[in-house]
Amino acid sequence: MSRSPQKKIRILSILIAILAVADILVISACFRVPGKKASVPATEPTEIQDETTEPEPTDPEAPVSTATVLATGDLLMHKKVIDSGKQEDGSYDFSSIFRYISPIVQQADYAVANLETTLAGTDNGYQYAGFPNFNSPDAIVDAVKNAGFDMLLTANNHSYDTTLVGYKRTLEVVRGAGLETLGTYLNADEQKWTIADINDIKVGMLCYTYATGVGSNGAPQLNGNAAIKEAGICNFFSYNNLPAFYSEVEGHLNDMKEAGSLFASEEIVHSYPHCWRCKNPIIFRTTEQWFCSVDALKDDAVKACEDIKWIPHQHQSPERYEHSRYRHRALHGHR
Repeated sequence: MSRSPQKKIRILSILIAILAVADILVISACFRVPGKKASVPATEPTEIQDETTEPEPTDPEAPVSTATVLATGDLLMHKKVIDSGKQEDGSYDFSSIFRYISPIVQQADYAVANLETTLAGTDNGYQYAGFPNFNSPDAIVDAVKNAGFDMLLTANNHSYDTTLVGYKRTLEVVRGAGLETLGTYLNADEQKWTIADINDIKVGMLCYTYATGVGSNGAPQLNGNAAIKEAGICNFFSYNNLPAFYSEVEGHLNDMKEAGSLFASEEIVHSYPHCWRCKNPIIFRTTEQWFCSVDALKDDAVKACEDIKWIPHQHQSPERYEHSRYRHRALHGHR
């Protein structure tokens, strides 16, 4: 049985379609570039999360590191202070002196105090003593270290109270305890300044004391004692020759700059109390003083001024008295 014409036409159409697809594939293959992969159909781009971010600009004035430096005044070991540390067995313990400030000291990154005494011991002909020639038990150094201090300044007017024996033994004891010293030295070749590295911050430091005189060897006289036997082992200045002091300090500052530990320096002008009469500088000292209230005697004091016979007589003028400092003191209770 022969096929119908409709089936023949359908089969012919399918064959034509297959040949057309084959021609397209062949043409496509002819136009491919040798050595390259066939192109991939374009697709919608996808977002790629870039984890790398541009660094934020840094503030050139922002601190790289910070440090807290604490400095306190004199550890002035008067005899009563020495006796307060004596224990029943004859030893000494001065930790009670620092019981209130120790927590504060230990919070600092670097702490400095001034050791205003010598540590001559009692085997060199000296006894423990306070003013005028200080000599303290070594236990003060242990208490200082346990309180959290890092450095003791040893240049002051009492550094030579027990002559060269106590002068050098003081340095040996303090350094032996692991504390740094500044201002006095065992020999003249030691560097007269130091650099403390505090939290990667280099801090240059100097320590000086004043001299009551200068010996023939160029060494200072301290506290009215004889001049130090060896020259060049104490940083000092003399009020009679301040230009030499300023020049020496300038040299040390230059050395610090060369060592990369001083980035800037400047002179600071500040106020200082002077006597209004003689214009000389005033040194304040802690002394016993007495005060009283003038409220009960103010009126009588003002009236008494009227009975004063003034010489010269111009001071007797009521107008002059009205504006005088004497009336001001009488009214306001000033001495």
